[in-house]
Amino acid sequence: MIECRKSNCRPSRNTYYREFPSTRYVEHRINRKWHRFVKSHILRFVTFDGYKLIDKQRVAIHCIDNLVTAYHSGKGERKVRDTRDASTNYLRIAVWDVLIDAGLCRKCTGVPGMPGVVNAWLTYYGVTAKLLNIVKEYRQGYANNKLRRNTVLQKPVQDALVTLHSGKKYGSKPLPLTGFHPSILRLIKHDEDRLAIIASKLTNHSWWNPFPSGARIPYSPNPVLRFTHSEELNRYCRLAGFSKQSIQNLSPEKRRILLIDNESVMEWDFKSFDIRRCYHYHGIDPGPDDTYRPELILPKFWDSRLATKRRNRKIVRDFIKTTTNICLNTASQRQATKAVAQLLRDHNSRDFLYRIFFKYEEMDLPAAELVQRIVAIHSAVVGDFFHNIGEIQMTLAAYMMLDIVWELVGVQESDIPCYAIHDSVLCKRSDQDIVYNTMEKWYYRYHGERFYAVIEPKY
Repeated sequence: MIECRKSNCRPSRNTYYREFPSTRYVEHRINRKWHRFVKSHILRFVTFDGYKLIDKQRVAIHCIDNLVTAYHSGKGERKVRDTRDASTNYLRIAVWDVLIDAGLCRKCTGVPGMPGVVNAWLTYYGVTAKLLNIVKEYRQGYANNKLRRNTVLQKPVQDALVTLHSGKKYGSKPLPLTGFHPSILRLIKHDEDRLAIIASKLTNHSWWNPFPSGARIPYSPNPVLRFTHSEELNRYCRLAGFSKQSIQNLSPEKRRILLIDNESVMEWDFKSFDIRRCYHYHGIDPGPDDTYRPELILPKFWDSRLATKRRNRKIVRDFIKTTTNICLNTASQRQATKAVAQLLRDHNSRDFLYRIFFKYEEMDLPAAELVQRIVAIHSAVVGDFFHNIGEIQMTLAAYMMLDIVWELVGVQESDIPCYAIHDSVLCKRSDQDIVYNTMEKWYYRYHGERFYAVIEPKY
């Protein structure tokens, strides 16, 4: 954990660094090998002056780690400060200015994901060719794969094989797994054993993230998985990544060019996963088409010339998908309407969506009317809406994905390397058939063999 300084006072001279109270800069603990490499190979190009030299060096190491991680994950530049905050960290700003002077990073205009939109309060930084050329010398990767078990720890940790945390509302703090009934502890330890075996086998394979041109770079994403419970056992469970260098944190564009044992990858994805499972639990098969039904929910837009562009259809379809999942994860229609209205206000394509709702669909209250249309279209499973059914669905999906990975990696003698990403599985292209069959088999075990599992390539 790194300490940095902030203050509510107005800076005058360099002496203000000494009186600032300490505050946490990042939550991530850097691997020792990577820490030593940055200190010996990168910081030799940087010269600090003034006070708090040790603190500046520590902050610089984390700044470089953030830059490289953001670049490898394909998520562009990283936000570093908000000038609207009265407690802006002047020490950190000074460090970034020194890194810019050394040619290790650059300032970027605009907000990631919103090209051309300039934000006067936020500052973004990106890597430079000089920094990337230096990082090429580091061949070991810096993912922290230390596997810990919260069932034997008195003080639980976040990065463990199985984690029970307090939920986002309370800061996602890890909670102890001790004190449960022995039968429940045996089940948790069984999951820990399976995840430990999966981790040991996956780390024996080569996971490389190459440049788009095909030249390999010395970055190995973290293939380890962990199982999380939210607030209580078997509530909003998730098969999550391990550390921020996880493969789950890679963008689809970066995952697409990933190499497993120097072989290209394939990602199988369950289509319309959440809403399709609702139909299957009610004994109804909605067929192989898109179960979210965007063409029925917004028919006037879908028949217009605007819908001929694939990008426009994707924006609308993704918004309807998110709205449907909100209806499955809220306790009332009023709560769902408020969440959809907030989602619409914060959406990157807000103006485009408003144009569709007001001009094409002639809606007066887009959020409320959209929720009503979704409920009407999915009248066969209307009992699942506004009852937090997503809590159960997410838990069952997490266990199903764990069973899929366990059969492919832990049970198979051939040891097929694969990685679960929410409702999709990443694997080598040569293993795509056996991975597809395994996903289909476990879907039928959880939902019944009389239903049709729609599994398609992610890209």
